[in-house]
Amino acid sequence: MSTHTRSLRLLFIALGSLVILACCCLLLVSAVGFLAFTYYMQTTTPAAVLVLAPDTTATVSPGDLDAARAVVQKRLDASAVRARVVVDGNRLRVEFAEPVKLPAVGQLMTEVGAVVFWDSPRPVPVDTTMPSDVQVVLTDADIAQAEVVLSNSRWQVAVTLTPDGRTKIATYTQQNVGHYLVIARDGLVLSSPCVNQPILDGRAVITGQFDANSAHTLAVQLRGGRLPFPLIVVEADETP
Repeated sequence: MSTHTRSLRLLFIALGSLVILACCCLLLVSAVGFLAFTYYMQTTTPAAVLVLAPDTTATVSPGDLDAARAVVQKRLDASAVRARVVVDGNRLRVEFAEPVKLPAVGQLMTEVGAVVFWDSPRPVPVDTTMPSDVQVVLTDADIAQAEVVLSNSRWQVAVTLTPDGRTKIATYTQQNVGHYLVIARDGLVLSSPCVNQPILDGRAVITGQFDANSAHTLAVQLRGGRLPFPLIVVEADETP
């Protein structure tokens, strides 16, 4: 092996070691931050507490309840709300490190957030209940990212689709120019934009009667995932 080759090999090994070390440091910092926050929540009186329960008569398994806990925690994290969500019997207990607007954060945590895009030959009025026999084009599972945007003084949610979702919407819009891609959340229609041209870049915009807060709530719900069942607030306590 030549001296030049040996030097390059040692350089690559050194660079690789630095990358691994940097990743380990990031993981360590994240772990320390998580442990510090957990310790803080365990030793400090919460600024507010919400208790959530399944809004259903069906039996909810411990696995379902833990799945709901994970979704609620993701939504709060995505919204930069410092809180801890724990399973407490057959309920979820949410402890907030700082004062929050309980009605707004309650909506964020309790709605299922099931978004469906479906085909219609004609526009559908807003707040109409979604029929059961629609031709579904996309769901929230096809959305990789969501963010709030303000366009022409209207609040919207811009979404980036997964590779599979990008293929679905490209195929649909190429074959259905002139149709309406109806968008519904939790069974109620938000909007029904007309397909004017094929959508090939995997990006779409969810419009509706949004204000800044409701658009933010939808974007966070899409980033945090769909709840396995709706939740209701059964207890609310704000520490003076």
